[in-house]
Amino acid sequence: MRTHGSPVSRIRCTLSGAVCAAIVSLAAGAAAPAQPSCGAQSLIGPDFEQLFNPQFGSAIAADGDTIVIGAPSWDADGVLSSGAAYVYRWTGSAWEYEAMLTAPEPKQREHFGWSVSVSGDTIIVGKPSDDVVARVGAADVFVRVNGAWVHQAELNMPVAPAIGDKFGHAVSVSGDVAAVSAVDDWRPNGIGSVHVFRRTNGAWSVEKWLFPPDGWTQTGAVLEIEGDTLAVGAPYVGGSEGYVHIFRRIATGWTTEATIAAPNPDFEWSFGMSLSLDGDTLVVGALDEGTKSETAGGVRVYTREAGVWSFDQLVTPSALDPLADQIGHEVEIEGDLLTINRRGRRIEENIDRYGATDVFQRIGGVWQEQYTIDHGEASIEPHEEALTWGAYAVLSGGRLIAAIDTYSNGQVDVMAGLLGCTGDLNADCAVDGADLGLLLGAWGGPGPTDLTGDGNTDGADLGLLLGAWGACP
Repeated sequence: MRTHGSPVSRIRCTLSGAVCAAIVSLAAGAAAPAQPSCGAQSLIGPDFEQLFNPQFGSAIAADGDTIVIGAPSWDADGVLSSGAAYVYRWTGSAWEYEAMLTAPEPKQREHFGWSVSVSGDTIIVGKPSDDVVARVGAADVFVRVNGAWVHQAELNMPVAPAIGDKFGHAVSVSGDVAAVSAVDDWRPNGIGSVHVFRRTNGAWSVEKWLFPPDGWTQTGAVLEIEGDTLAVGAPYVGGSEGYVHIFRRIATGWTTEATIAAPNPDFEWSFGMSLSLDGDTLVVGALDEGTKSETAGGVRVYTREAGVWSFDQLVTPSALDPLADQIGHEVEIEGDLLTINRRGRRIEENIDRYGATDVFQRIGGVWQEQYTIDHGEASIEPHEEALTWGAYAVLSGGRLIAAIDTYSNGQVDVMAGLLGCTGDLNADCAVDGADLGLLLGAWGGPGPTDLTGDGNTDGADLGLLLGAWGACP
């Protein structure tokens, strides 16, 4: 693992109610982030009165002021495990329930909500078992019109479907372009395919059908599309070492831009189990790394320059348990913020509560560890039946949105300010006169009031504070 610069002070962040009092010190010269919980809130699953867990939170997506949460085993309209997706919207002070989405004609065990994605006023929801016998799959597109969500289209396999295709296993939408995987499509020479759709004047049509070039396995287990770039994970290729394939749309259509293989296939397994794309940066998780008996996992960052992808950094949380932590299960990147979920981390011995999220920040081009949010400490409203915290999570607008697996209804926690709120010197979730007084009182000196990290508290720092005036996001 590459290391650069000064060591980072690492603490455990304890969230109590809506305030985390811990302040993390960054590398020398960098401003210290404040509490990672301004605007923290728990979204509790509806009161599901059914026998089986509706899996609320098993799929999550967010964009701007909208969160979508899948509940693929919910009995919509009384139809067994037909599934649903729940939409929440930020009102400026809290997340409020906005709508429940279901398939236009719910079917038994179609698992609508297995996968979800949102871009602006468009949501796409996968239902990989829409035919309970054939398990062909489909995906539904919804759009927000005057504050109401309406069904716009159903996306289907572009060719004659085959038994077990599981079309809709993974979905991703970016503007007017959507990608949907058929993770068990056998045609013609591998398992798995990805289909790109484009919307024109409200109508969706197939733009590209991406086949495995060399027999990928579980192609499309995960995928993400952003603009003209599509990243696709195939974590079970060649004895399970895995690959990630990156496609780029150019004037002539979609073309393969890069194929990234596990750097050491003898010691990495399920590379591509998770991935996250942000501009020219790609983060890839491997579920296991070390030996076949070790399940700590691994996370690698790749960057693109002039159309060429290259390895940038191995990112590893400290105090890693090589036999259990599974850090490659879920990774998310947004700008200079990176989160890694440790699904297998046991919080207390002999207690079935697992999960933690490690927060990293890119400083001077290097990803540096900031702190770890542990299950139980992190949950704003701790759930007595919680099994795993952070099993599924996304980043949006600097907020961490993480699910808690439970035996019953499910829960999703939203935490903002993971890297602090610039200018909130007294950690009260607002930049106001109290903070201004602290800054002026330390004028000319170093310390936490030096927001620019240049060694002095001066006019530049005052400008940053005044620019962030008001409640923290």
